[in-house]
Amino acid sequence: MSAAATSTSANTSTNSHDEGQPSPYFTIEEYGITDTNLKGIYFCIRELVMQLLIYKNLDSNGTIKKRNNNIEKKVDCSIINIASCYNTIPSSQSNAYAFSQSGVDPFTSSRSNIKSLTKSIALQLANKGIRVNAIAPGIIDSDIRNEILEDDEKKDRVEREIPFQRIGRAQEIAKVALFLASEASSYVTGTMIYSDGGLSLRDSR
Repeated sequence: MSAAATSTSANTSTNSHDEGQPSPYFTIEEYGITDTNLKGIYFCIRELVMQLLIYKNLDSNGTIKKRNNNIEKKVDCSIINIASCYNTIPSSQSNAYAFSQSGVDPFTSSRSNIKSLTKSIALQLANKGIRVNAIAPGIIDSDIRNEILEDDEKKDRVEREIPFQRIGRAQEIAKVALFLASEASSYVTGTMIYSDGGLSLRDSR
C-alpha cells in the first residue's frame, strides 16, 4: 500500500523475481490467494490508495499538495471493511473437515483473513492519515436472511442462539459505519467492531 508498492509495483515485482528474492511489495496475485472475500477488499483499497496517490497528489507524508504549493492539508479518509462475527466462532459441524480436507472451515478462515488485512493495511496507511477499520455484523435482517426471516420456526431457533435474543437490524450496522466514517472516530484505526448482539461470545461447541 506504500507509494513504492502502488506506483512501481510492476518494477519491484520484476526486479525481485530476477534476483530470486521475494518481492517486498508482493501482491495478492503473486501470493496466489483465491479467497474472493479477501481479494475484493484488497483490490478496492488498493484502487482507492492509488487514486489518492496519483490524482489527489498525495505525498508520502499524507498531505495533499495544492497547485500553488502553499496550501497543504492532511488527507481525511476512512476505509470501512465488512467482515463477520463468525471470524471468532470455529465451526462445530461434523463435515467441516470433509469439506476442505484440511480441517479448516473456509468461511471462518476467510473472515479471519479480513480482520488481519484490515489491521495490516491500517498500520501501513496510518502515517498518511487514512484510517482503516472493520465491522463484524452478526445475523442481520437483510435480504440474504430471507430464508430465516420468512420462517417463524427458524427465526425463533436462531434468535435463541443470540445473547440479545433477536436478529439485528440493518440500521444498527449503518450506525456503526457512520461512526467509523465520522470525526467521532478520528483516533480509531485497525479496529474490528462487533455488532452482533453478543453472538461472537457464544460457546462454539
